[in-house]
Amino acid sequence: MRNKKQKPASRLNIRLNRLVLMCTEVYGTPVLIHEELDALVFRIFGGHAIVEEDACIAHLPEFMENFIVPAQR
Repeated sequence: MRNKKQKPASRLNIRLNRLVLMCTEVYGTPVLIHEELDALVFRIFGGHAIVEEDACIAHLPEFMENFIVPAQR
């Protein structure tokens, strides 16, 4: 059973794809950080990243800040 707070996987994938495209246009291809190893690679090489909130809190707390994405019209 899916948690009520979770969105359907297809909507998450569409939003993630849009976010990656938006970041790529502005900054270059971002690293997607989901776990500790991803965070370690990011720390070594740097760059731009899209980080899940839980992974950021656990592995990159110094980067934790709110980021407001403009609503789609």
